[in-house]
Amino acid sequence: SNYGPARNRHYPRYAGADYVSMPRAPVSDEILIQLSGPYQPDYEFGSDDLDAVWDYLHYGTLRMQGDEASYANFLSQNAVVDDAVGAVWQALERLEMLDDTVVVYSSDQGNLFGQHGSWGHTIWFTPAHLHEEALQVPLIVVYPDGAQGVRSDRLVGQYDVAPTLLQLAGIDGIDFAGSPGSSFAATVRGEPEKDLEPAAVYFEQEETRGLRTARYAYWKRPADLGPPRLYDMQADPGQTRDLYPKLKDTELVKQLDGMLAAFFSAHSDPAYDLWQGGVAKGTTPKPGMWLERNPWPWLKKYWRDWVSKPPRPASFADDDTGEMRDPG
Repeated sequence: SNYGPARNRHYPRYAGADYVSMPRAPVSDEILIQLSGPYQPDYEFGSDDLDAVWDYLHYGTLRMQGDEASYANFLSQNAVVDDAVGAVWQALERLEMLDDTVVVYSSDQGNLFGQHGSWGHTIWFTPAHLHEEALQVPLIVVYPDGAQGVRSDRLVGQYDVAPTLLQLAGIDGIDFAGSPGSSFAATVRGEPEKDLEPAAVYFEQEETRGLRTARYAYWKRPADLGPPRLYDMQADPGQTRDLYPKLKDTELVKQLDGMLAAFFSAHSDPAYDLWQGGVAKGTTPKPGMWLERNPWPWLKKYWRDWVSKPPRPASFADDDTGEMRDPG
């Protein structure tokens, strides 16, 4: 949907722009090494051949990298979203509801758009990357009579959003068992924060997990999947220089590594923790491709316990026993 010219009224506005935030970097070698066959111009997406599907997606990345029409396409689609937000805002004004409404603008994830020689989600890499562009998402909160035009440097994770919205809505007594989330409602209201700012936010993408402090980004994979990564986000916000090889034996890395281990020890669910023999909830087609190229032990378990099962509905929930169940 991003390749080539877009079919929306905003596209001409962005065609021929400078695209200063979308670099034309060379395609990442880590994308190229994952291609298993030649480009198939007549390929129809949806084949049961997982290698062909994965190649189709990666070749799409190659075609969009540096393609100005695709860059303008992406920017025009952002404008479509802005239009929709404006329509919602105008409806709230028309219904005289703005004084009673908290408006939150965010997204589920970021993406790479030329950065690091790739396009799309960092799961395109094997093992997955945790680049800042794919993790950092917009978070704009408009609260009636709250802080106006304030930009906060407080570290916020997506697990903080639910307790914040509940507090802003005056709803008490809701407990998210095992969640590390904390409310940032005071910041939204323009009040002093009673609690200390979190030292870090944490995240993972399948086999790769990481943390972000005010200064550093640190990722880690199981040892057989490659070394950790460390970036100084103040000196190198584009994450172009991995400091881990130089600093791996320092107290800094030991501290970050300890923080990461303690967080997931406290908050991960063993059933879904790949590091503890669990099965990831998402991206079920990918392990087949991993397994063929990288026969790591935990992938064999993943393949046996998950991918080889009959297809499941797109969504499912846990029952009280902790076992998965189909919603229907």
